[in-house]
Amino acid sequence: MATEEGDARGRTERLGFHSVDREYDTTLPVHGTLPGWLAGTLLRNGPGRFAFAEGAVDHWFDGLAMLRRFELRDGEVRYRTRFLDTEAYEAAANGAYAGFGTAPDAGLLRRVWNRLSPPDATDNTSVNVWRYGDETVALTETTALTAFDPETLDTRRRTDYPDAVDGQTTTAHPHHDRERGETVNVATRFGRQSSYQVYRVPDGSWDVESIARVSTDRPSYLHSFGLTERYVVLAEFPLVVAPWRLLAPTDESFIERFNWRPERGTRYHVLDRGTGDRVARIEGDPLFCFHHVNAYEGGAEGVSAADPSTLVVDMITFSDAAAIGSLYLEDLVGEDDPVEGGSLTRVRLDLDAGRASAETLHPGGIGLPRIAPAARRRPYRYVYGQDTGGQPVTGLPGGVMKVDVRTGEATRYRRPECAFHEPVFVPNPYARDGATGGAAAGGAPEDAGVVLTLCLDRAAGRSEFLVLDARDLTELARAPLPHALPLDFHGQFLPAWRHD
Repeated sequence: MATEEGDARGRTERLGFHSVDREYDTTLPVHGTLPGWLAGTLLRNGPGRFAFAEGAVDHWFDGLAMLRRFELRDGEVRYRTRFLDTEAYEAAANGAYAGFGTAPDAGLLRRVWNRLSPPDATDNTSVNVWRYGDETVALTETTALTAFDPETLDTRRRTDYPDAVDGQTTTAHPHHDRERGETVNVATRFGRQSSYQVYRVPDGSWDVESIARVSTDRPSYLHSFGLTERYVVLAEFPLVVAPWRLLAPTDESFIERFNWRPERGTRYHVLDRGTGDRVARIEGDPLFCFHHVNAYEGGAEGVSAADPSTLVVDMITFSDAAAIGSLYLEDLVGEDDPVEGGSLTRVRLDLDAGRASAETLHPGGIGLPRIAPAARRRPYRYVYGQDTGGQPVTGLPGGVMKVDVRTGEATRYRRPECAFHEPVFVPNPYARDGATGGAAAGGAPEDAGVVLTLCLDRAAGRSEFLVLDARDLTELARAPLPHALPLDFHGQFLPAWRHD
């Protein structure tokens, strides 16, 4: 049984934010029944180690990357983990580490920080996984990538985005457009002329094509963005930085150099995916967001998505950026203090009037949202996310939530003794029209499928892999892990019937 214990700084490691000291490769026992059609691999990414012999990180986002793999086949679950072989992993072993919320020590600052800007200082690719060219790669918010074997999880090579990606950071939430056969993402350049670059990468290629560029005086922290059939939507939240602060030596971490400036409001840049032209710059109320949910054209029920005059942008939002500070480990290991939970917010952008209007679809708290892949960039109905227990939030997410964006109604799977990871929707490829709910592309019900997630049972001191019916979140199967798995970030399901 896993226990809480002191880390390298004398801080108690709380389950979920604890370090693991071994890798696993085993078949998990399954209780219940996996659907016969469910075959494929769930690849997940997140921190696996927070403390080392010579030190520890300060922020949840800075734990060393460890891949998790769950292969579902013939009613069985095969489980494997591997740490990524990165420069950050090697540096941490020697007590030299800096990252998103962990500041460099003075020695490292003097030797390195005058030559490198903080966004380039880590290749700890711990946030997400993706496909570029013929390779599977791990992503973070810098331009570093780590290619790995999707079956063994062994690191193949350390690399970077091609030089055509013009920035020191890029989001770890690219959008894949299956119809156009491309991935779209956004990079941020910090400097005398700071800018956001929107770029595309064709499927099966490493070639980067720049779509558009937007200049900015004080770059915003961007973790994700919106994509519709015609447009890219950059929501420039008022958590901003003066570029010189990222170029000057300091004992502050990367994110500590950003400041909350609510008087700026939120600036929505709407860019044409075809021409690169900025078709609108709209100002709205100040808010903060890590994760976009969906975006589409046609702003009201019954309005055709082919009408581009209004855009819908759905996000999980906060009133300010305090959520970042609540994820420092010294706070996460102590008593649970009430913090603001994320709300499901819909922003309508009227391109003709240049106006943004916001409404709350669900007051929260909801975290790490996912939707059906076929519902992206079109009117949709269901969002799946962590159930963080209402407003305000106290403690770790104790369940999974499904929100109907039309009615605001929430369906829940709750186990308060557990802490839940991101839920991932997997569509049933054999589903046909006729069930209730929204309809995804091809006529299948939008919620025809399953939700895959993990939960950490703190009382038992171990984690479980869960398969839930996406229609009502009833449990179909669970597979206990042989240990407690640290809470991770994001993952992708690679179906056996289609690899994309």
